[in-house]
Formats: sequence, C-alpha cells, structure tokens
Amino acid sequence: MGAGASAGEDPCRPETREAETWTETTGCIRVPLHHDEPDGETLPLYYVLSRPRRASAGRIIVFHGGPGFPSSRHPESGPLWAGLRASFEVLYFHQRGAGYSARLESLTTLKRKRLGAFNLRSMVEDARLLHDAIWGGEGRVILFGKSAGGFLALEFALAWPERTARVVLAATAAWHEYVSARDRVKARFMVELGRRFPGFDEAMDRAKERYVEGPPVQIDGEEARLDWTELEETTLFDLTYTLRGQYEAVAIVRQLADGGTSLLQERLDRGASVLRLDELSSEALFLVVACRELGWAKQQPAACLLAGSKREPFDLRSRLWEIEAPVLLLSGAYDPVLPPKYQEEIAAGLRPEVLADYVRMEHSAHMLFWEQSRASARHILGFLGLPLQQPPQARAP
Repeated sequence: MGAGASAGEDPCRPETREAETWTETTGCIRVPLHHDEPDGETLPLYYVLSRPRRASAGRIIVFHGGPGFPSSRHPESGPLWAGLRASFEVLYFHQRGAGYSARLESLTTLKRKRLGAFNLRSMVEDARLLHDAIWGGEGRVILFGKSAGGFLALEFALAWPERTARVVLAATAAWHEYVSARDRVKARFMVELGRRFPGFDEAMDRAKERYVEGPPVQIDGEEARLDWTELEETTLFDLTYTLRGQYEAVAIVRQLADGGTSLLQERLDRGASVLRLDELSSEALFLVVACRELGWAKQQPAACLLAGSKREPFDLRSRLWEIEAPVLLLSGAYDPVLPPKYQEEIAAGLRPEVLADYVRMEHSAHMLFWEQSRASARHILGFLGLPLQQPPQARAP
C-alpha cells in the first residue's frame, strides 16, 4: 500500500495531496536490484516529495532509520517538519527492502544473490538515482539522517561531495560498535541509569529474587511468566529510547521489587509504542544489514545464520576528514543506543571548518525530534538559514 492507500491499492500509483503550505506527491521509480547490473532485475523505490507553495530555499533528502523502519509517509506535524516542508523541497523515501520499496518479509526465501543487494551502499546509490530522477541530478542537496539514516547521509556526502550542500546528523555514528558491541554499550548505559536513579540496581536485584522465573503477566488473556532476558532486552530497553520511557522503566523495576506488576502489565498492553514499529517495518532487512555490515553476528550468531556476515563492517571514521559540506550534529544526552560518545567521535573526525555546530540535547534520549521538537527545529532551521522564530505550522494533507 502507498501513503494513505487502502488495501489492494498500488503504492506506486502517483498521487498528489494539498496542504496549507506545501504540495505532496507520492510515487515510485525503478532501480536496479544490483547497481553493477543496470540492465538486470529492478525493484520499486517508493518516495514522498513535498514542494513548498512559496519559493524553495533548497532541496533535502531524508534518510529514515532502522535500517528497515520507515513511516508510511514523511511526518508533516510539529515545528521541525512543518518548517522544513513549508520552505524546502523535501524528498523522503522508503529504503529498499522496507515499507513500499520491495519490503523483505522473510530471509528464509531470499536467495543468496538477492541477499547481497540489500546493503547500505545500495541504499545510498538509490538516493543518487532519486536525485537524478526527480531533480535531474542538478544542484546540491541537504542530507538529513537520524540514527541509521545518518550512516547513509555520511556515505552520500563522501561519495558525491559535488551533490552535497549541507548535512544534518542526529543520534548517529560513523561505525558499527553500537551493534557489534551492543552488550557493552547497553551495560554502560545501565550503569549510567543506576547512577542517575539511586537504588535502581538494588531494585532490579530484589525484583529478580522475588520473581526468579520472571514476573507474572497476562499475555493475550493467558497467565504467563515474562522471562527476565526478554523483559530487559525488549520491554525495558525499548522504553529507554525516550527520556520519559526511562523514568517509566525505573518505576516498573521499583514496583516489581515491591511485588507489584500493574505498571509492567500496562506497558505490555500498550505494545511497542516507543519504537512505533508497524506493518511497514522489516526486521528481515534489519537483520541483513546488521549481520552483514554492523557486526550483529558477534552478539547474536544464531540470528545471523540466514543473513551471513560476509561484507566489510560499516566504519567511516578514517574518512570523516574528507567531508566538505558543513555539518550540524545533534545528540540526545540520554540516548541508550547511540549515546553522545558516537557523535563526539564524528565531531572529532571532521575538519574544524566543516563542523558548523554540535548540540547536545539535554532533555532527550534517542527520539530527540519528538522529545525536544521546538529546540530541534530551532537548531536545524537556523543551520539551514531560516529565521529562528516559531516555524510555520500547517495542517496535514
């Protein structure tokens, strides 16, 4: 399905929507499955393009995170996105293997040759082809990448400096450690969580002593015990993607230590509301990229059996000095997966004249655009040359 499409509709059928301050079009282009075989098999690449009603201040390509977690269409609410779309041409696309761009349902039926087509470099090549198809390859574009989208923005800036005007990077990294050494990264964060919330570690120990087999919960109306590994790896850790969620995770553990389970049950009943995974997300694509390029096989070798791990690991640290376009870096101070350490590494690797600003958002975790939307808008719109006053608001199309 396409943006706003109902079941059975073709997402690649061109559509146009009118908003108060921009016009949005959706559609697809065909790109090679393997970029070194331009005359071979192709796949659809879905995009959303918005154009402002007033004169455009520039062009932006947005790389979503994941890999494999696109939105149905580019967000239009909030001061950041409303300000961007009211002033710039903004191109948002579903990366290959996710969303409406040939989404990968499962690895079990993916042939080995096709497996090699789903990688970070191919996603960046796709962005170049979109730039060619929509703008004729003319003019420099602003690259916008958060989380795993930042990997692609960095790759694009290095591959095509002549096409890159500016780069906005948020909560991202220049190499793979956050996945390849995830247990160590997570352990550092849990130590930090214990420091920020005195008694948290002791509460966790008491909770595990009280519920040795895991706390009792209701799952699909049936009584069950939630395994501690699953509880920590999914339920609690997913919550920590937002600062508010971190407070909730601490409250859950403290209540469990005292014998209560209602807060945990409320969380389970809500589902994965923090990460907002939906029917467009592709865990299969995440596994392919994570196993083959981000070192996930070191943490979860069994999970990588189908995906393999033959590609070179993602690591751009030694090439950061090559970037020529001005860069704005933003961090979430309490980000559990890509903490400021990784953005500080990028800042240190860039040439001083390239780093326009590095901003540490002191009231955010990983979802800094949600948590500090006005502050994010102020810094980003200012970097792009727009006034720092309240950006224009607009109704969704």
